[in-house]
Amino acid sequence: MVLKPERLRAALSRWPDLAVVVRDECPSTNRIVAEIMTADDAPRAALAVTDFQSAGEGRRGRSWVGPRGTDILATLGARLSEFGYELDLRFPLMACALIARGVERESTIRLHTKWPNDLVSRERKKVGGILIRNRPSHLAIGLGINVNSAPDDYPEDIRWRVTTLSAVAGRELDRTQLLGEIANELLGHIAGEHPLDGEELMDEWLSRSLTIGEPLLLHRGEELVEVTPLRLVRETGELVVRESDGSESVLNSADTIEY
Repeated sequence: MVLKPERLRAALSRWPDLAVVVRDECPSTNRIVAEIMTADDAPRAALAVTDFQSAGEGRRGRSWVGPRGTDILATLGARLSEFGYELDLRFPLMACALIARGVERESTIRLHTKWPNDLVSRERKKVGGILIRNRPSHLAIGLGINVNSAPDDYPEDIRWRVTTLSAVAGRELDRTQLLGEIANELLGHIAGEHPLDGEELMDEWLSRSLTIGEPLLLHRGEELVEVTPLRLVRETGELVVRESDGSESVLNSADTIEY
């Protein structure tokens, strides 16, 4: 289904001062939001969404792969001081829980969380992820969610570990309404109007988590080492893992991992 700007603005009518930009194609929605939020007359928040990104950004400087006209490729930016919001170290986890709630409300699909910033199906295949950047002018939340694409649309080397919402649901989904629900969840939290507080959102993340006990590969210099997640440090969002020698160490969201 095509993105419909007027329907998206209607879905976000709770936020009349939200700047909404919808593009057929752009290099990066993150760049669009940065331009808006660094202007002299910048709004409190801005949302940019596109059908195709030629230079989408992911973790570790990777490009974000997404077929044209099928998925959610968006960035939400917010001037936190104007919302009276103090950024929590656990925000990436809470944001994943909020996005999962928005997806479930619109589609009835229950997504699961994978530390620190992924959303996955119950079969542990990646459906989407976020990229958080706290800039001097604004917080940027990059969203990449596989909606109506097919696993075969993705490069062969990652095809085995990805899926899409439509593949899970068995039907095409409305990207416009999905994005509206997701943005409402995120903005509601930032504005202090969400029904769940930070601790309850951590409960939500944990209830959806498929992280503990599943081995992961950790980048250490030029090497990849296997570690096993043991538990989440609830107060900080860090992950306690068991090393190959049986010792324990703590990972934070700056660490680079592979599942």
